[in-house]
Amino acid sequence: MIETLNAEEDRIVIDDDALQKASRKIVVAVFPNAEIVELYMLSQGRVNDVYMIAITNPDKKLLLRLRTLKDYHYEPGVLKEGLVANLIGNTIRVPEIFVEDNSRKVLPCEFTLMEFIDGEVLSTREMTVNEAVKAGNALASIHEIEFASFHTFDQDDRFGTIHWKEYFKKKINPCLHQVEFIDQELASVAKRYFDSKTERLVAENAKPILNHHDYHGGNLISMPDGNIAVIDWDYASIGIPEIDFFKIKHFNFKNNRHLLDAFASGYQEINGRFDAAAVKRESIYEALWLLRSYIFETMHHNNNPSYFPPASYYKGEFLKLMLGKQSDGVTIEDQRTQISELIDKILTKAV
Repeated sequence: MIETLNAEEDRIVIDDDALQKASRKIVVAVFPNAEIVELYMLSQGRVNDVYMIAITNPDKKLLLRLRTLKDYHYEPGVLKEGLVANLIGNTIRVPEIFVEDNSRKVLPCEFTLMEFIDGEVLSTREMTVNEAVKAGNALASIHEIEFASFHTFDQDDRFGTIHWKEYFKKKINPCLHQVEFIDQELASVAKRYFDSKTERLVAENAKPILNHHDYHGGNLISMPDGNIAVIDWDYASIGIPEIDFFKIKHFNFKNNRHLLDAFASGYQEINGRFDAAAVKRESIYEALWLLRSYIFETMHHNNNPSYFPPASYYKGEFLKLMLGKQSDGVTIEDQRTQISELIDKILTKAV
């Protein structure tokens, strides 16, 4: 088993003096007459450290987001906030982007200076029904943005392929390779599962659309006007709608079918072409998300365990999914007896 990295090993650390000097330089490049009156850490996410900057001349609140996770592996060096903001336009509310920099000359990490959107982050409490509907509306609007092919946002991979099955297989293989180093027993089971399922994918002719790829309450802001803003586009990708449904399902609607149904109805108000039942039919997409999340949680420090489940949760949900069991909303503790029983059942069952 690979040891989980602790917070100090996992992150790029920037001392306060260096951060203050860099922040001043970054801000005045956009607002030449500005004075910084307040600078403090607002949050430390799984990938980014986010700082609040209050300025005068003009009076504004800004966010400085630093990508401090050392082994960020989704198109490292590629900053997507501005790119996505241009694609979305006025379709949904996203932050205005002032500066994006991946040179590592001003700071020892990539960073983005953006607008602060006032409101309530929807990971701090349960959503209301209306907020769940609005979250569904916003996701459907994101999925209305189409591309000519499946590709990454790396400049070396802009042509991609029009064949979803081919593109999806490329996502599975690196994941299985990582699991082999962490949990060989699970890797064997997972390989059997994906080998049997990928040939049955029904989305071969799917249209490439924009995925947020990290869509959950922590990246949704309920604004005073009642609308929803969508933030944090680090993981944005090109795929199919199903990819975006599972994180919000597990993090925010796990034990509330009523809210999940409200979210689905909100989605279909905007994008009625998508059959929401496809999410249930194509469990392979949820399986890959669970496996990737298991890898991430196994290898990284969890700084918010009350919101982000432990690695054992994803492993247990992955195994239950392969057995065709419905999730009961109860975290499976990391005990060898429980996990071994599930694996034994899978290995003796024709997948």
